[in-house]
Amino acid sequence: MAINLQALKDEINTNAAGLAYVAFVEGNDSANADVINNANGANPRTLNHESISAGDFVGATTFDAYDGLTASETAYFDMIANRETVAVTDDTLANFAAIGGTSKWAVADKAVMEPRMVALMQYTGSRAQEISDTLGASNVTGSDVQQARLLP
Repeated sequence: MAINLQALKDEINTNAAGLAYVAFVEGNDSANADVINNANGANPRTLNHESISAGDFVGATTFDAYDGLTASETAYFDMIANRETVAVTDDTLANFAAIGGTSKWAVADKAVMEPRMVALMQYTGSRAQEISDTLGASNVTGSDVQQARLLP
């Protein structure tokens, strides 16, 4: 899939994420590519994995945390855990990592389980990865930035 040059130009011109883009002029193309590709700079992006291994999901769960689930929560956990992979959705983020909701872990287990689940379900990425659906790519080159800059 070819990169969406108009989307790249819009990203750099509008700088909606407040990144440290430099003036969108000739000579700054590689620098702007570095900014949008940098996952470890001043503005890292927290991104969700699409899915995680069910084995990792179960492996991160303590016995006490599992034992503290209600019968219906245990059935839900088991249904998810018995798959090959666990889709990282708003529901799994809310119910197991307390992102956008309240986790199902017992109060005594939340301090251990929520950070474990966050570490499994999310990662630090770049702005290019964050908007890859719009850009059509998860990495941008200086040449891509140059072509975008030259669009009318």
